[in-house]
Amino acid sequence: MSDRALQGTGIAINDGPWQTARTAVLRRAQWLVARAVAVAVLLAAVSPVAHAAVMTRFDPTVHGFHFINQFTAQRAVTLRFPKPVGKRTIRIGHGPYGLCGGMSYSALDYFLAGKPIPSDTTAPNSGPLYGYIYARQLNTFTLGTLAKFALYPFRRDEGLLSTSLGAFSGQIRHRIDGGNPVPLGLIKTKGFSHVLTGNHQVLATGYSTRQITITTRKCFAGICTKPKRRRVTEPVIAIYDPNFPNHVKWIQTYHHVETNDEAGTSPVSGHSRVRGYFTTPYTFHRP
Repeated sequence: MSDRALQGTGIAINDGPWQTARTAVLRRAQWLVARAVAVAVLLAAVSPVAHAAVMTRFDPTVHGFHFINQFTAQRAVTLRFPKPVGKRTIRIGHGPYGLCGGMSYSALDYFLAGKPIPSDTTAPNSGPLYGYIYARQLNTFTLGTLAKFALYPFRRDEGLLSTSLGAFSGQIRHRIDGGNPVPLGLIKTKGFSHVLTGNHQVLATGYSTRQITITTRKCFAGICTKPKRRRVTEPVIAIYDPNFPNHVKWIQTYHHVETNDEAGTSPVSGHSRVRGYFTTPYTFHRP
């Protein structure tokens, strides 16, 4: 009687007269391996920024709003969905809420129109400026963007990282090279936790790249393979974040974090984790 090892798992299966049982065990073990193998990505070493940052003319300290993203006006939000859902109205009470997408789009509108950003240092709860930001928030609620905010929190981190890297190489980098800021949706939540309110919208205003070393290893039942190291290029995205007026913030793509500095040594206060990002379909409106 000989031993055979399930390839790549280290699980030994004995030959014997119970061929059917052996086959069932093999198939069950293969399924478990496929479901349970996890890839751990460890950021082992970070080199200094290899290339100087490429920045658009949009300066968050000048062109961003000078108040924090916190509003308290009572509004009824009407969203239009395809049939049979149709129109749905959501009433936002008197509690504080954010209009991050509206602020990002509005700030970009003012910038592209060559108009100075309003000097208000307190978020308006009524009046023309509030109405404009609120309307632009609704403009961000396209079906595609809403679908991503609803579905992406349930994706694995590796999948969101791939989406972020694709967005950077496919759109963000080229548009910023052309001097154009890029609105982004940020996935900060995981699963059902705060899925409707915990994600975010910002404006990418620049980027840099750097070489880092990552270590990957496959683990099963607490047993891990020998780590493998490789060099990758990490995009570091400069952003205007409406939650932090008058400052430039940075997204460290592989590190999954928003920071106060380009080097990535100081995470922002509050919920700094950024699991992934994607571009949103902005259209210019004249303020």
